[in-house]
Formats: sequence, C-alpha cells, structure tokens
Amino acid sequence: MFSISYRYVGINIGSVSVNLVSVDNDGNYLQAKQQHLGNPKEVLDKIVKEESLSENCYYGVSGSFGDLSEIVAVERGIS
Repeated sequence: MFSISYRYVGINIGSVSVNLVSVDNDGNYLQAKQQHLGNPKEVLDKIVKEESLSENCYYGVSGSFGDLSEIVAVERGIS
C-alpha cells in the first residue's frame, strides 16, 4: 500500500531569530534556528530550501507576525 509522508512545520519569527521545528508521520524531527539580522523572510526562505520543506507540509507560524500566539502554538504542539 502506498503511503504519503507529511511534515508538520512550526515556525517562530522573533525579534532576533527565525526558529523552525518539523516532525513527520514517523516521528522524525528536525530543528533550525538562525539569527535574521532584520531579514526574517530571507532567512526563513533559506531554511525551508535547505531542509527541503516545500512538499506535503502543514505550517503553523507564531511570533510578531504569526497567525498564532506562542502560547497557542505550544499547546497545539503538546497535544
């Protein structure tokens, strides 16, 4: 039987750094953290490209410009 692998990606864009963690269906995870020096979009694009996170991914974003508060993001991640 053919099974599609999905990744669930959490992104936090803070005042100093871009933080990313992802987990796949099998529980394999990766994490990345990089200072953005005022260019968070460029740093995020670089991390996503380096980690090959473009296909079959579900994203959640928190931080100053995110769609979730950090508290809600942590609660959802724990559940």
